[in-house]
Amino acid sequence: MPPLISSVLCTATVPGFDPATRDLTLVAHHLISAQLAAASSFHPDHLILLERPPTSPYQSTERQDPEQGGRRRRKRRKLDPEAATPADWAGEREKESKLSTADRETRAHHAFISPSLEGAIGAVREEWIRTRSSPTWVGDLEDKVVWMERERSNEGKEIDWVAAQKDVEEGEREPLRLDDADSGTVALADLFGRLVFAPPILSRSLKISLPKEDSPIGPETADLSATLVLPPSSAFLLADFATWSSPSSGIATAGSDRDGWDLMLLDPPWPNASASRASAYDTFDAYDLWKLDIKALLGNKGPCLIAVWLTNKVKFRRLVLEQLFPAWGIVETPAEWYWIKITDGEDGGEPVWGLDGVHRRCYEGSVLGYYNPTGATLPPLPLSKTFLSTPLGHSRKPSLIELLRPHLPNPPSRPPNVLELFARTACAGPTHSSSAARGLWLSVGNEAVKFNVLESDTEGGVKGWLKEGRVEPSD
Repeated sequence: MPPLISSVLCTATVPGFDPATRDLTLVAHHLISAQLAAASSFHPDHLILLERPPTSPYQSTERQDPEQGGRRRRKRRKLDPEAATPADWAGEREKESKLSTADRETRAHHAFISPSLEGAIGAVREEWIRTRSSPTWVGDLEDKVVWMERERSNEGKEIDWVAAQKDVEEGEREPLRLDDADSGTVALADLFGRLVFAPPILSRSLKISLPKEDSPIGPETADLSATLVLPPSSAFLLADFATWSSPSSGIATAGSDRDGWDLMLLDPPWPNASASRASAYDTFDAYDLWKLDIKALLGNKGPCLIAVWLTNKVKFRRLVLEQLFPAWGIVETPAEWYWIKITDGEDGGEPVWGLDGVHRRCYEGSVLGYYNPTGATLPPLPLSKTFLSTPLGHSRKPSLIELLRPHLPNPPSRPPNVLELFARTACAGPTHSSSAARGLWLSVGNEAVKFNVLESDTEGGVKGWLKEGRVEPSD
């Protein structure tokens, strides 16, 4: 097992305001390495392939924006109050008059949180510059990451997991439990609709065969197989959203067999223009979240912390806080944490988009609350927190497990169990503080192992997000 390395690079503690008690308090903000967190699931013999983070804010140069599918963005001109003419101001007033109610609420919310975000950015940057042991803002990634170019040498295609599931017959399937021995090759169609469990201690490679006809990576592909690298104590379920709450999915049983789920993470594919332009993933109707039967998924064994990633549209924030959380039985004041995307490099640490930007935001929020059917006493949850990191790539979120660990309700006698919905990576199970034991991390979604695919070394083979072998030392 590789040594455990913290992805929290530094912490800055600043005065803050507790909206629940209306008292002054101390709030901890952090610089984290999303890259270190992602790499920590995998053995050093498997390096993760990542896009190199930006070294300057997107709006400061004519650089390509990865969230626009690589297209160049035209810089928007801001109105200069000193040089503006009456006609300019009239144009601004006309634009304001055409804003929808949702857009006005979004701008008002941004104006409300911007001062605290700005203070957190300044405090964390100052702390890291004062104490840092690395000139970068990503931590020590040696022997962990391979930076990939936008145009990769492998001319093959990625597996289209969504398309591959469309013709698979529905039905209950027995779980696949991988051991340390070679289990041979598994057909791609045999992975859908069944739980797959990796061994509890060691990583496991699983070879899958791809159909030649209607191959999800294209019929012209030479290599008709792919390899999944599954971290220790990980599990996944490739299944459609509509089936997750069914007892036949096995999600509830997997949790109850291990004394319950302690953390449920959700990163729903919210409808937004960026995802549509980049064609990065399928979005869905936000009201479909009501189809999730939380009681069926989590049971009544004990409490569970639920964390939901949001976009910056206030209507989705309001939907979760005012409707979805109450419907799920989350009645205590929810927490709101914010992720600031920053630049890398010796002079990095700046937001990738200006905090005063109107059309693009440098942050994404998450809301957190406890599902507590038994009324158990819960660890305190900070109602506000800001953490900075360089981005991983379009729509990929940093792992929050290290920040959330002190607030999980699992007893000290065992490691926590994590259920991640809308997942795209099977992650290593969380470790126990005093032993080598790991909890289970179950990744569920129609692309639940997208980033566990090993890059093929065959010309025209499968494109993946992991590379075999250690990084060669530079001269």
